Amino acid sequence: MLVTFVGQLLQISQRIMDRSPFTHIPRLPGAAFTAVPLGWLVAATAALTVAGLVGFRRRGLVTG
Repeated sequence: MLVTFVGQLLQISQRIMDRSPFTHIPRLPGAAFTAVPLGWLVAATAALTVAGLVGFRRRGLVTG
């Protein structure tokens, strides 16, 4: 989020700015709404959440 706010002031390369998910979300109400970037972000979030939950269940903790 810091890159989004300060990136233009510091003249950071657009390739680096595109790493932030906030650059892909349409800025409403000024921009036209497109569901494709939001769909990709939701899919990536869901995949990372599932991977995290699988890793959480497989952790090697000894109880008792």
